[in-house]
Amino acid sequence: MLILITNNNSQNLTKLLVVNYFVLNLNYLKISLGVFMAGKPKASKSKRSSILFKMVSTAGTGFFYLARRNPKQKQEKMLFNKYDPVARKHVEFKEQKLSS
Repeated sequence: MLILITNNNSQNLTKLLVVNYFVLNLNYLKISLGVFMAGKPKASKSKRSSILFKMVSTAGTGFFYLARRNPKQKQEKMLFNKYDPVARKHVEFKEQKLSS
């Protein structure tokens, strides 16, 4: 919306036009970014098919990583060779249920 106020000073009129042009451009930018940033919404946590579990170190240090997997795609238990900072070396980590 452009409001023109007529008065004898042409500088005020120029400033008013520039400000209105800037506001219109900002509104267009917000609208276009909103459309661009809008993506596919994620499924809620209750609808996710993946389960959360912990990978416990076999070195006996008690250190664990949290991981997620989809049981429909991978039924066997996971076994990874990862770094244990307590033991300061790479050891095997086995899947355990997350106690809740």
